[in-house]
Amino acid sequence: MAAVSGAEHVLLAYPLVGPNHRRFLKLVSTYRAVRFYALFDDLSQLAVMDTLARAAGIKVEIFVDVNTEIGRAHV
Repeated sequence: MAAVSGAEHVLLAYPLVGPNHRRFLKLVSTYRAVRFYALFDDLSQLAVMDTLARAAGIKVEIFVDVNTEIGRAHV
């Protein structure tokens, strides 16, 4: 909805797991004028995204959610 409405930047602020990796890549490839960002807090899920994005030839921009044990991030 944000991409269709003209957003220039969209952060999916929830870690991607399972089929959501491919859904995210479809958004990135469909709306080329929009910069999409994905949030990751798990190295194994980041590795899955890396594999899928490389196979599709898509560059994915990411944010890393780091829990510094001060209670602001929940894992």
